[in-house]
Amino acid sequence: MFYACPASIPNQFGYVRFNCGRNGGIVSHHNQYKLFNNIILRLLLFESQMLQAMAEENREIGQHDIKIMTSTIEQVKNFLDGELARFETWKQARSSKFTTTLFENGGNFGRAKKEGVGQKTILKFLNGGKKDGTWKQSEIQFALELLGDKDVDRDAVEMFDNHYQAKEFRCAVRNSVSKGKQKEVSGC
Repeated sequence: MFYACPASIPNQFGYVRFNCGRNGGIVSHHNQYKLFNNIILRLLLFESQMLQAMAEENREIGQHDIKIMTSTIEQVKNFLDGELARFETWKQARSSKFTTTLFENGGNFGRAKKEGVGQKTILKFLNGGKKDGTWKQSEIQFALELLGDKDVDRDAVEMFDNHYQAKEFRCAVRNSVSKGKQKEVSGC
């Protein structure tokens, strides 16, 4: 897939795309084009690489913003669940390097295919397989819990400054305050 980003568009992930491609050994002088003062970057990047780069940028920009973090996790989960849907069996999935970097065996793959990807798979994807990446398991777990909670107003929870405060609020109002009044009760 080719992505183009004119330099006139202020940093619409263009810088990230360039560095992601360069660091992955994808960019060469053949696929960089300079057109007068307008540079168009054309990179052959996988969607997974783009999503990782954008998620990392979101992490840097919105490190403590619940809405950015939750939306990022939601997009990653949807993407990974969609990738898993392409394969019927572990045997088919093993043919994809992408899939085998996320799942060590067929049991883990089958469970994720049946239940959807969980926090460990998302963490592995976002941190590029590194154990000490910038994404934290507690943040991913919180986002997944919030995404699956039908008794809590997501907008009200996302108004808090960090996921610890948001978690406390979510627990406090879940069974005691109607969904329609939670934003008012949040006081944010």
